[in-house]
Amino acid sequence: MKKSLFVLLAAAVLAGCTSTVSKNVRADGSVGELVWPSQKDSWRDEALRLPSPTIAAVKVGLERKNVFALLDVPHFREINGAREWNYILQRPEYTRENQAVCHLKLIYSDDDRIAAMYWLPEDCATVYGEPAAPYRLAADALFAFDTATLRPQADAALADLLAKVRAHGDTGEVRVDGFTDRLGSATYNRELSQARADAVKNYLVRGGIAASRIRAAGLGSSQPLAHCADSLPRGELIACLQPDRRVEVTVSSAAR
Repeated sequence: MKKSLFVLLAAAVLAGCTSTVSKNVRADGSVGELVWPSQKDSWRDEALRLPSPTIAAVKVGLERKNVFALLDVPHFREINGAREWNYILQRPEYTRENQAVCHLKLIYSDDDRIAAMYWLPEDCATVYGEPAAPYRLAADALFAFDTATLRPQADAALADLLAKVRAHGDTGEVRVDGFTDRLGSATYNRELSQARADAVKNYLVRGGIAASRIRAAGLGSSQPLAHCADSLPRGELIACLQPDRRVEVTVSSAAR
């Protein structure tokens, strides 16, 4: 559903997809004049309410598609190809009486990664804290080769993961992110990583974690950990890329 919304909005604004709100915006992230759009012009009715660690996970260098996975579409119809994205986020102390918000402006580089981040007010840069450290599981140990079928040998690692998630209590978001190495097409890698993330999510649900708390995403080869030369013999390259084939599970505290 989210993907369909993203595609529809992208099509709706394709003619203006490279526009910016601020002035003299450059690919290195520098801006001649910051301009903040008014909240009344947002297509969303409300500021986004997200766990602080989810917002803290948005950092310089992150790819646009991963920003979308974390924050969804921006507030002002700036979709694919736009140099600038703007969000309005609820502050941790947000209440019905105190509707405190933060404005987040993201500037993208030519390779579609965050080049710079700007906040209004400026103290918003520090209010969301650091992202929670993920539990990282090697996909080669969890799944049969090139499939999303869990190995019987993975039971011990998955049981340990389930215990760790349960230890966080019954509230807050559980994010399951699947990753692949760079071998294979981008489409195939996204689909495989999504299927693997879904398999781990389903295991957690069977273990008693509410499905409504869990968000599973397939991020393909977008966040590599390994540094391997393409010139390596294929067998050595596959072995070298092993750290990239993984599932990461992050448990966030409930939004305050």
